[in-house]
Order: sequence, then C-alpha cells, then structure tokens
Amino acid sequence: MPQSIHHCWRQYSQDPSLIEAKITDPEKGPYIFFRWTKSVLQARMADIIPHTKIPQVHLHGSAHIDNYAKTHQGAGMVDFDRAYIGPYCWDIICLITSLSLRNPKYFQCFLPKEIPNTFYQGYISALENPDVDYQHYPPLETINIKDWEKNTNAYLKAEKKWAGQIMQDAIANDDPKALALFQQYCQSLDEDLNNGYTIHTIAQSQGTFGRDRYLYILQPKQRSVDSIIIDIKKTRDYHPSTWPHSQWYHNPFDHHGKRMIAAAKIYAPTCVIKEGYATLDGQQYWGRQIPTLNRKPKKIMNKNQLIEFSLAAGSQLGKGHAIALQQNTKEELAIHFRQHYFQWVGLCHLLQQELMSAWQHFRKELINET
Repeated sequence: MPQSIHHCWRQYSQDPSLIEAKITDPEKGPYIFFRWTKSVLQARMADIIPHTKIPQVHLHGSAHIDNYAKTHQGAGMVDFDRAYIGPYCWDIICLITSLSLRNPKYFQCFLPKEIPNTFYQGYISALENPDVDYQHYPPLETINIKDWEKNTNAYLKAEKKWAGQIMQDAIANDDPKALALFQQYCQSLDEDLNNGYTIHTIAQSQGTFGRDRYLYILQPKQRSVDSIIIDIKKTRDYHPSTWPHSQWYHNPFDHHGKRMIAAAKIYAPTCVIKEGYATLDGQQYWGRQIPTLNRKPKKIMNKNQLIEFSLAAGSQLGKGHAIALQQNTKEELAIHFRQHYFQWVGLCHLLQQELMSAWQHFRKELINET
C-alpha cells in the first residue's frame, strides 16, 4: 500500500463511524471511501503537481457524480461545501477520479479513453462559450416524476427521505437554539418566510457523513400554497492552516455560507433555492430549501452512462470555470487546460490505484474488527 496516501488518509480523513457499513460494500464501497477522503486527494495532488502557475477559480470544490441532482428547478452538480478559491484542476481531477470508481469493471484497469476524451470536449467547448447553458445528464431528463415528488405536502404525507427523518428526529418547536438559528437564516434571505409560513415541526438530525443540521417543516398561512422544508446545516472549514496543501486554497468571504452561496450562483444558479446563512454560538451554518424531486445517477453506471455524464459534467465545469476565474483570462485557461489535461488523467489513474489500495486495507481492518 502506498505509504504517502496511507499517511494522508489517517491525517486528513473524517470519523468513519457512520459510514463503515457502506465502505465495506465490494462494489459501492470504493466510491464512499473516495467521498470520505477528498482532502486526502487534495493533499496528494499538491505533492505531485506544482501548483504555483495553475490558474485559480472559485471552485465547485466537490465535483463528483453523487453531487449531481435533477430537481424541479434544474439539474447539475450541487453541494458546495468545498467551494474555495483554488487551482481549477482540482475540480477536474475530482470528477475524473469519481468516474473511475463508479463501476467495478474499471477498478483495476481505469476508464476507457472515450470517457476522459468526452469530458475534454464538453469542458473546452463550454469554457470557450460560457454564454451557452451547460448540458444536462440525459438519463435524468426523461424520468417519470412520482406523485410524492410533485410537491412538499405529498412528500411529507409519504414520509419520504428527509420527511421520514424529520418525524424520527423531531424536537420541541420552542427549542431556543433552533428558533434563533432559523431567525438568523431568515434575515439573510431576500424574502421574509415568517410572513407566509409558520413552523410546524423542527428536527435535529445528521447527514450521510454526520454533519449536524436542523430541519424545519414550514406550513403556509394560505391553504393554496405548498409547505416547504428548510435544511440548515453546520459548515466546515476544509482547509485549516495546519494542513500544508491548504496554502493553495483560500476563502475571501467572511462566512462559509456566503462562500457556498456564491459558488451555487456560478455553477448551478437554478438548482438550489432559498439559500441563506447564520452564525450561532460561534458556529457557521448554511441553509436551503429541500427539493422534493432530487433524482441522482445510478450507483453503478455503464460505459455509455459514464460517457454521457462526463459530457454534462465537463460542460458544467467548463462554463463555471470561465465565469469563476480570478486573474487569468479564459483564453489562458484554455491553453493551460489543453497542455495539462491528459497528464491529469494519468494522475487520476494513479490516485485511483492508491485509493483502491487504501480502501482494501481499510476494508480488511473493518471486517476483522467485526
């Protein structure tokens, strides 16, 4: 097992206790392990690639397949927890590495060349023509919308996804911390939710990787209006000064929520709604409305699906990077991308091999412990 990634994995990874069962899955486990160790990949990337001359952008920050969603408002990669100013190649390397872990067929032999080649085409075309809308992932554009996905009231009645979680984790509606957090979030919005809604239920819960959050069911004051669900979760500083690779990433905003909202407007302006932020007891939070339609790509994707996704993701990142450039021109970025892209694809292959080795080692530890 490569010693360097083993060291990074132990140094930068999060507590895995909530995802141990998913990590041990022989087909889907490597992808969960990849999601858990993205700071590891950034550290390894900084060790291997000289960063001094790489153009910087306001990154998407977490560009991978599980962050792609089809909602009533639009489609694209969302989730901007890691959306710092940083080297644009991080988004590309993160995305290509995620593609290589989406089908067990490619765990050892890496991706067929058509997949990274298609990403290249989607990225450069969108980079050079950022006024054109980015492309969507076709399999999610033809879905049949289920009744419970059509509106929040139906979603709540069916107790689907977050609705069921709210019922399970409900707390008192007069919880002072939850109410103070909600009021701060409302103050950051362009609209006053208190005028049109009342709080019906509050829950204190956790996401996939254990991030604390508060969930609110808001009931409309007018019967003709649909209910909404608000999710306000803790933010995290993914680049503390103690991590050497953090020197290449920075946050020019005075709040992590503002950083995430700015990235959403760049990369997926129609997909995330009612974004806001708050600070309570020294902890920063980011909030949004939970979509009732939130379809994702399949957990195991065939070659054609990966090709289609690489085109859509390349298009979204190319357009976003053109908009999010900090100092360079998009012409300079295009030159840099053409010169280095296929070297980065080779790096993705190396990272995939190291991740697979680390995952096998960690999986063996977990299985032996149980």
